[in-house]
Amino acid sequence: MATSTNVKEADSAFLLQLVRDFWNYTRLLLYPDTMLSKPEETEILNYIWVSVFKKFKITGSKKDWEGYQEILYKRIDMVSRWLERNPNRWVAPPHLYFNSENKRNGFDKTYQWFLKQELLKKEIRNQILIQKTESEWKDHNKGMGRHKNKTRLQLFRIQQQRISQYKDERLLQQYEKSLHNMVNL
Repeated sequence: MATSTNVKEADSAFLLQLVRDFWNYTRLLLYPDTMLSKPEETEILNYIWVSVFKKFKITGSKKDWEGYQEILYKRIDMVSRWLERNPNRWVAPPHLYFNSENKRNGFDKTYQWFLKQELLKKEIRNQILIQKTESEWKDHNKGMGRHKNKTRLQLFRIQQQRISQYKDERLLQQYEKSLHNMVNL
């Protein structure tokens, strides 16, 4: 059986590897041509540990931290695509970009950008799903489509089950509004 010290060391090693992996990923996408000395690299890793991972003061399971890491990668991907779209854009050098004091153009700014983008993706997904349900109702009313032999109640249950899988309250509200309009045509 492992002692609590060994468990803490294993967790610590896992968390520190997250910092290194994040830096390696970031370096590959945002700073491929940047040459850094060992002390500079250590300084950047410390900045990442402080500003990005908040010194690991937030407790979470390995799965939680891996999920957070995936979000961080998505944020770096966003910045990379943003840079690719215009050659005149730039990102601050890494020791500034990951400095927690950099409120103007640091990595922390990408969080709100990420949330906005994820919300936009959800809205587009919802619009597509609602359009699909409306199309199914129109086809059903014409005696056509995949569900032409289903009753209205069966079609409703099929759609309701499909939409409930997304666990999105806003989508459910949009569906109910759309359904009201479609049934009352």
